[in-house]
Amino acid sequence: MPPEPYIAIQRVGLVTPLGPSPWSTFTALLNGSTTADRLAALPQNVTSPTAIAHATAACAGARFASPDPALALAESVARQALEGTNIQDLHLVLGCSKGAILSLLPPDNAPLNTPPRIPEAAAIGPFASLASHLRARLNIPTAPTHSITAACASSLAALHHARELLLSGTAQSALVVTVEAALHPVFSETYSRLGVLAPTDPIEAHRCTPLDRSRTGFTLCECAAAVLLTSHDSPPHFSFPLLAKTAVATEPFHLLKSPPVFETTRNLTEAVRTDTPLALVHPHATGTQDNDAAELAAIEQALADDARGLPAYASKGAIGHPLGSSGLVNLVLACIVARARRRPPMPWLIDPIDSPLQLGNAPVPLRNGLHILLSAGFGGHAAAASFLVREPD
Repeated sequence: MPPEPYIAIQRVGLVTPLGPSPWSTFTALLNGSTTADRLAALPQNVTSPTAIAHATAACAGARFASPDPALALAESVARQALEGTNIQDLHLVLGCSKGAILSLLPPDNAPLNTPPRIPEAAAIGPFASLASHLRARLNIPTAPTHSITAACASSLAALHHARELLLSGTAQSALVVTVEAALHPVFSETYSRLGVLAPTDPIEAHRCTPLDRSRTGFTLCECAAAVLLTSHDSPPHFSFPLLAKTAVATEPFHLLKSPPVFETTRNLTEAVRTDTPLALVHPHATGTQDNDAAELAAIEQALADDARGLPAYASKGAIGHPLGSSGLVNLVLACIVARARRRPPMPWLIDPIDSPLQLGNAPVPLRNGLHILLSAGFGGHAAAASFLVREPD
């Protein structure tokens, strides 16, 4: 068999509540900024999780974008990832938990019988609608398109699918795009009733504190991310991170609840491990009571002695939970973190979970090496990926 091609992460794109690009978001993270910092500016009588999310964790302008805020954000990150390239054989891979779902829903304060904003979305669905409009805006109308949905593991599952396309020779390049833009009561009130959102009364309690004993749930946000993957027969330029491994799995324990033992997380961590020394691990870390400690325990089991002193980072404490987009958002952030060799602080950590992993709230210098990323979602969906940044030749 011929050797596997090298899969390069050629370019990335990112929009978060903390910045409209990867580096601006990373700068905000280095400064210790979080969406919770904005709570102090809100009136105490605001208790709606939707209203709080719009005020603290929306991406500027997306709420008012036409025809759907998901399309506006997806286009922005896709253009960032394609800037300066001239790729012809491009596959588009979308990994979203909802797609352009607001096309089907009335505005927050409109009657439920209000017609959808995009009638076609009711016919072809929010994922196909997002793909169709995004291809038109990017002027790639004939690009083969793949839509992957796997709850909160959607975007890393899409990355896995894209890698398989390149490894098989089906494609030479793939643009993986994810977006979460559904700050609507249909979803926020549902998460609140499920008990996975942080409390909103008092308002200052609505903060996500993953990996801390004080965690009470996650907060919502709008986010989008994109990664351009390219296939190479020989090692590409060292400035391109190499996508090492990806894996997907399911853990059908319960539709909504987390399992008491994260066996699938342990297996996925082992599956994306390589012989390269480890630099950083990015757990899913939702900030819910039943997730973080059990997830860390599974990661520690998979890494064994190498877990001791290994830095970990949980981005949801800073930007909120981007749901189906969280894995790829973390991947883009990890590429910048790896290039800067610096893990941002985690200022929400006051009483960290006991772990051999390095969880402190201060910035941490990093070495070059392997980054491992994990994501999991309702229904037992799970995915993982690893990549490395190399030294110059």
